Amino acid sequence: MKPSRLIALTAALAGAAGSLAPLRRRHQWEQAHRRAAICVDYDDAQDAAVRAGLPFADMLARLAAEGATHVSLPELTLDRLLALGRLVPRAAADGQGPASAPPVGHWTTLHGEAGLVEAVASELAARIPQTAARVLDGRTLAFAGNLRAVGGLGLGFETAAARQIQAASLAVVPRPVAYDWPNPILVARTLAAAAALGDTVAFAGTMILGHEMHLDATVAALAAHDLRFVYFAESRHQKGDWFVAKRRAPRLILGHQMTPAEMVPLDYHAAAHNWAHLARERGIRFCYLNFFRVLHATGPLEGLRYVHAVKHALVDAGYEVSAVMGEPDPVPAPTTPELALGGLGAGGLGAAAAVTVLPLPERVAAPLAALAVAGAAALPLAERAWLARRAIAREGGHGHAHDHDHGHSHAHDHGHDHDHGHDHNHDHDHD
Repeated sequence: MKPSRLIALTAALAGAAGSLAPLRRRHQWEQAHRRAAICVDYDDAQDAAVRAGLPFADMLARLAAEGATHVSLPELTLDRLLALGRLVPRAAADGQGPASAPPVGHWTTLHGEAGLVEAVASELAARIPQTAARVLDGRTLAFAGNLRAVGGLGLGFETAAARQIQAASLAVVPRPVAYDWPNPILVARTLAAAAALGDTVAFAGTMILGHEMHLDATVAALAAHDLRFVYFAESRHQKGDWFVAKRRAPRLILGHQMTPAEMVPLDYHAAAHNWAHLARERGIRFCYLNFFRVLHATGPLEGLRYVHAVKHALVDAGYEVSAVMGEPDPVPAPTTPELALGGLGAGGLGAAAAVTVLPLPERVAAPLAALAVAGAAALPLAERAWLARRAIAREGGHGHAHDHDHGHSHAHDHGHDHDHGHDHNHDHDHD
């Protein structure tokens, strides 16, 4: 055999042999991570129960029987409670309103269930003391300020609703809301309340609580309570999600929630097939289900059949549907030497093709084959050296330690470009 071909084929065989170990690790990882969770949207489940004339406890029991493992629990806000009709504006009777002048704004009074009003007043007073929130006549919430300023503020979670979900053998997934002017104390309070109800958090809306100036506080609170973060990796619809995900890994789970636009061309059978595909091809392990409500929806209880179809699609694809979500080890990646061996194999195959096709004399072909396989094998090693130099350069960019305050936290995502007036020479996450 000609030396050029011997060099090329030897490199190709060495590369193939070197690929066996990382392929075996990946196969073992795939076999060990076969659990998936099905989480049903709380509002959809509650609305379906109302329209079907079912007590909510019965709806929860049916969801569990059809294969749901979790139900979300939205964080309370005044805006939400007003929209649901659980609080209604009501002027206090003469002589029964707050006797003192409001500390800020004007007095607002809202009427509702006694236990709910007491819980909301307590939370609002603790989070925004200047509202002087209080309870009048047992069922009326009074606070200073205005609804526009505090209506979207997260006020924790309704414990009674969480207990109802848990009574149906379903796990609770708190959904903290984001709002304007959060601070570390408010972030920590919300996530402490979430941790009392479940070990997994799926933030609501298009922004992570704490974005953008206090995401470091969000990460710290998640870590303090050992909360698992649901990372909607496919849609990437939440500002700040990547910042949290890379700092909480591996204490996270890959999730997905289909948008209304995604659901338009689907019925629940097609959607169930899509969930199995997402689990198999994209690593999704947390399926957040919204019910079909208009298109492809024959009735409110069809959501139960949707849950059933998703469960069986996942089971048929080889997954166990379970509320117990074991911590996924990071997907095993090849080491640098293994990448070099893979490059050796690719270079060997390329060199073999070249010396076969090109009419080169052996005195040229042999050195060319050796150069090709050596260059392909050296690329991963060169990349590692380049990344190491870059990291050293980045650490030395300021010429001093980063253990001081620049006036605001830089541990956050910037969704826009602006000038701080000086060069920070380090990376921001542009999510």
